[in-house]
Amino acid sequence: MSAIAGLGHARASTATRHDPAVRKPDAEAVAVAKQALDQAQGRVDADRRAHSPGCVAVDQKGVDKASADYAQAEAAVTAAAGEAPAGSGTLSITA
Repeated sequence: MSAIAGLGHARASTATRHDPAVRKPDAEAVAVAKQALDQAQGRVDADRRAHSPGCVAVDQKGVDKASADYAQAEAAVTAAAGEAPAGSGTLSITA
């Protein structure tokens, strides 16, 4: 019976290794998010140079999403390190 339980545990740990939502955040995830943000901002800048306000508006949504993803990746790494992000406004009340 313990062999069956052992297999179930091994299968579960394999599944969590491949699930991006379960993996621990790392500096690589932050770098990828930063690169995506830079690329999105580059598209907006190119649209502005081309005097294309409609495209700027559309591509700005990509910048907003990439910015949120980047902030989330940084926060996850900071939280994993056990530190509060600078200016996070965390409040600790002890009784």
